Amino acid sequence: MGLLVTIYSGFLIAAAPGIQFWNTALIPVLWMLSASVCALALTELMIHRDDITKFIIRAGSGLKVAELIAVLALVNLAIYGGSTAAKTSGWALVYGPLAPAFWGGVVAVGILTLLAIGLVSWSREINLLLAAAAMLALIGALMLRIVVLQAGVFEPVV
Repeated sequence: MGLLVTIYSGFLIAAAPGIQFWNTALIPVLWMLSASVCALALTELMIHRDDITKFIIRAGSGLKVAELIAVLALVNLAIYGGSTAAKTSGWALVYGPLAPAFWGGVVAVGILTLLAIGLVSWSREINLLLAAAAMLALIGALMLRIVVLQAGVFEPVV
């Protein structure tokens, strides 16, 4: 149910005609990938079985790579192919006032750190490290939603 609500909210945000940065088909995909990572993180925090943990590590790594590609595609499409408002939103994320939260919170903490922990945990599982990774995944997903919503610049619809 949480995944469906997240996808639905992604479609609602993507249908906002006045904010061009959100008006893209990548938003629902990005929200779905992020929600899937959150579901795996919550599963890791609640269930500690070896077979499930191995699945979570492998699936989570794949989802994180896909999320990184989607995040970078969203920003690049906004900067190089969007309207003036979308370019302003993309620049705010990459170089502007939201850049520390975007690069530090979303990319570094929410994606790259989790990929590194996944690589370390691929051969041996360290429960404390996996719990920390699950918490970082939840923080990264929250940061993603915050910066994408804050980056939206209204452009009057003519």
